[in-house]
Amino acid sequence: MTTMTQYSHAYILSLIDVFSRLAKADWRKTTVWGIKTSEVRVLVLMKRMLDQGDTSGTTVSELRKTLQVTSPTVTQMTNSLIHNGYIERSPDQSDRRISKLTLTEAGITLAQKATDQYKEIFAGLIDHLGKEQTDQLIHLLSESFTYLQGVGKKNAE
Repeated sequence: MTTMTQYSHAYILSLIDVFSRLAKADWRKTTVWGIKTSEVRVLVLMKRMLDQGDTSGTTVSELRKTLQVTSPTVTQMTNSLIHNGYIERSPDQSDRRISKLTLTEAGITLAQKATDQYKEIFAGLIDHLGKEQTDQLIHLLSESFTYLQGVGKKNAE
């Protein structure tokens, strides 16, 4: 395994800078619909679940696991979405202690708009990079994710 001392400080910083700029990129933080990007992610996820045949709705716990955030974070997002009329909360029919979350028609429409917008953005990126560089990017980002996940687990031990 290569050690940090084999690379120049500037080289390491250039990689850190690229990751930082990607994390702060405006394309994923702006929304024209008056809700937070994280809330749009919830709607898109719920729409995907609906499209896959899950018509019974979802729970805060299921969203938390999929989005990999805390329950209070999901609760805050879903409360905002309920307030804005994009999702509804109702008691589960088999266990009244559990609340089910379902998309409203407005939520379905907004989730579809967001999905279409994301597809358009990434189709543009593919056009910009070309197939070969897009394939390389997918491979490199997947490898980077795998590596960084492993580092995170190792540091947690």
